[in-house]
Amino acid sequence: MNVKLKVLRKVLEEAIDNIDAGDSNHSDDELDDIISSLTKLNRGIKRISKREACERIVVQVVLIIISN
Repeated sequence: MNVKLKVLRKVLEEAIDNIDAGDSNHSDDELDDIISSLTKLNRGIKRISKREACERIVVQVVLIIISN
C-alpha cells in the first residue's frame, strides 16, 4: 500500500476514534465543510487524481485533529 494511503488510513482511523469518544468539538459549519469536501472526493464530482484526492483528505483530517 502507498505510504500516503497508509497515512490517510491512520489519520482517518484516529478521527473516527475521536468522534466515537465524543472528542470532536467542531461547529456545524465546520462539519458541513468537512462532509462536503469528503463527499465530493468520494463521489468524484470533480475529476482529480488519486494522489490529489489523498492529499486533500489528509489536509481535511489533519485540520480535524489539530482543532481537537
